[in-house]
Amino acid sequence: MFALFSVGVALADGAETPQVLYQEVSTALSGGEPWKIIDYVVPEDRALIAGSFAMMAGLTANGDAATAELQAIGDRYGIKPVGEALTSDEYEVIMRTAYADVTDYHGLSQDLWAFMKAHGGAEGEVVVPKLKGGSSPHPALKIGKQKLPLVLREGRWYIQGEDAS
Repeated sequence: MFALFSVGVALADGAETPQVLYQEVSTALSGGEPWKIIDYVVPEDRALIAGSFAMMAGLTANGDAATAELQAIGDRYGIKPVGEALTSDEYEVIMRTAYADVTDYHGLSQDLWAFMKAHGGAEGEVVVPKLKGGSSPHPALKIGKQKLPLVLREGRWYIQGEDAS
């Protein structure tokens, strides 16, 4: 059974169409599993998403035991220390460096979300995106005023960061 689950996870990378991507991301968000969005982000941006989850988890780590638990998650997935001073200008470079050895972003994100749920940090209002231009060559997910372009790579559709051109 574990082998079947592992194969399913590997095949969940990206989506066959923009419509399927939208449906699967919406289902994950509505179902209380926003960490699954990591499977639909272009591979080069996964460190940034996982870093955001880790920072949110860090805010919920109250006490030595929770801090040790969060550190163990980071160690298990090979996250390098980030340091204390982190500005928005440095975020991308630091996250890509700190997460350079991570090979299982799906598992990492799932574990970070489980940590946040266990420590009361996974609450909040669910915002389901809208699909814009699903049949056009340049579809996007729209969440509020934020527009996230979808890109086709090797026959699979992915979410690309809004800063991408």
